[in-house]
Amino acid sequence: MLAARGEAVRGFDIAFPAPLPEGAERIEGSILDPEALGRAAAGTSAVIHCAALTDLWLPRRVLYDRVNMRGTCEVLIAARLAGAPMVHVSGHVTLIG
Repeated sequence: MLAARGEAVRGFDIAFPAPLPEGAERIEGSILDPEALGRAAAGTSAVIHCAALTDLWLPRRVLYDRVNMRGTCEVLIAARLAGAPMVHVSGHVTLIG
């Protein structure tokens, strides 16, 4: 929707499952990599964060905590260092456990 209304869009993902809209910039990386996050957040006016492991039952809870908790903290830090506000989009399972 942002690209369709003429906004500059930059996608950041560890593996893009689908093509981005025409004109959108694509950066591959992990939300656990502060350097990659810094590159992705640099020069942005806002960060929309919706990356997560969404499986309800993981064999190793540490993976869920690493990506969903630590990863969100890393995105917050990158957004703050870039001077960009962040919107965190999350599902009800993450909010209520």
